[in-house]
Amino acid sequence: MSIKSRRAVANALTALQADVEQLQRNDERQEKVLDSHAKEIAELQETVKQMRNAAIAAEANNRVPYDEISKRYGGISKGRISQIKKEFSER
Repeated sequence: MSIKSRRAVANALTALQADVEQLQRNDERQEKVLDSHAKEIAELQETVKQMRNAAIAAEANNRVPYDEISKRYGGISKGRISQIKKEFSER
């Protein structure tokens, strides 16, 4: 292999290594972003759950029949409706 070819290969390897390092940095940044989004999603899911439970408790406190509440909220059991009502009345 000629000196010119060796230099070209060495330059290519150097450029490749720089690209690999840049990809690793990008990957690390993306992982941080994904972790942050996962935390935000978990917080939003908890907020939605609390809002749903507050709505269930409000309906139960307003004497909406548990059968209606169950149908409205995807077949939640009467026992769970009672638990939610109790949880919100203790706050």
